Formats: sequence, structure tokens, C-alpha cells
Amino acid sequence: MQHAEYLEYARSHEPVATYTAAAGQDYGFVAAFSYGDKFIIQHGNNGETNFDVADDLDDLPGWLESPDLNPEDAIVQQANVRGSADVEEASEEDTGPFMVLQTRWWYGPTETSRMVSSDEDSYQTPLEFDSYKEAQEWIDEQESETYRLAHNEFAAPDYKIVTA
Repeated sequence: MQHAEYLEYARSHEPVATYTAAAGQDYGFVAAFSYGDKFIIQHGNNGETNFDVADDLDDLPGWLESPDLNPEDAIVQQANVRGSADVEEASEEDTGPFMVLQTRWWYGPTETSRMVSSDEDSYQTPLEFDSYKEAQEWIDEQESETYRLAHNEFAAPDYKIVTA
């Protein structure tokens, strides 16, 4: 079966399971269609749609994750696909460097996460802290300031200390 045939099959059948990324449908969406003893998996993001065939539906979010990311980007992707609650928080006993994952909350509802960084590099390079305590102090400082919600944002960001 080719891409066009998968697309036609998906258009003419109801999905048996769907999954929308925590960051919303534009970030990623998966639909699974029963196809004999297998499943046609429709997955995509940012207007790109792909089709694959799978034996089971064990991990629909996995269709939205890339295995080829550096550790920091993999953490952000995990948060944006599965939700920030799925990301493991660092402990004080971990070795650094430590980084801070910021999650913003939007009506929809969706959540978007990114690593915090300095203003000079436009969120390209995550801020790294030598200790858990330094990262927590940075969070405490952010939370002590008045936060102005952006359009469609419904709460101040949450912060989580992570290590890659």
C-alpha cells in the first residue's frame, strides 16, 4: 500500500485510537486504523502527515518522538509529546549540569515546554547550573516576580529541574 492508499483508507474509516501531543495537535497527532490484524498509523506534525503499519497500539505517543535528539532536546520533546508530568525531575543527589524545564499552560488545553536559557541566545542554549541548589534559586527568583500572562495563557509557568 502506498501513501495515497493509506490516506484514502484513513479518510474512509474511523480511527480505533487517537493521541494528541500535550503541546497540541499542531505539535503532533496520531490516529490508528484497524487494518486486518495490523494497524495503519497516521502520524504527523506541523502539516506533515506520515503513514506506517504497526502490529499493536502499545505506544501511540512514540510515533511522535525522534530517537536522534541530543539529551536536552529529547527531554523537551518528551514534555511536549507526553506532558511535562512524564519528565523525571532531578534530585539533589544527581550530578549536573542541571537545567530548568519551563512549562507554560494555554487554553485548549495545551502545554508547551522548553529549557530556559539566557535572553542573549534566544532560547537556543539551555542555562546550565552546577548544582541543584543554584537551579532552585533561579526558579525561586522567577516565581517571586510578577508574571504577566500572554494571550490565551491561563496560568504562570511551572518549572522543573532536570539533568540530561
